[in-house]
Amino acid sequence: MASKSGNSSRTSRTRSTQVKAQRSVKKKGKSKPKAADTRAASERFVKDLLVRGEAAKPDIEGTLPLEATHAVTKEEKDGTVEVKRARFKYY
Repeated sequence: MASKSGNSSRTSRTRSTQVKAQRSVKKKGKSKPKAADTRAASERFVKDLLVRGEAAKPDIEGTLPLEATHAVTKEEKDGTVEVKRARFKYY
């Protein structure tokens, strides 16, 4: 009987080592999105906000229209825009 308990503990140690090795392989497989993809997605998001009317410039008093969720903070000469979330929209 002593030999059975010795074999089972050795097998369980081997299995736990194999499981740890598999977990480390899974972590290495994940990759971060590329900077170009992130930039393109951000530009598309801002463009869609402008098209839907959810991004607007604040008026002289600093208030936004009711349908706007984002405030335009900066406009570049090439037409690009930076926005900042002002509020959430409840449907």
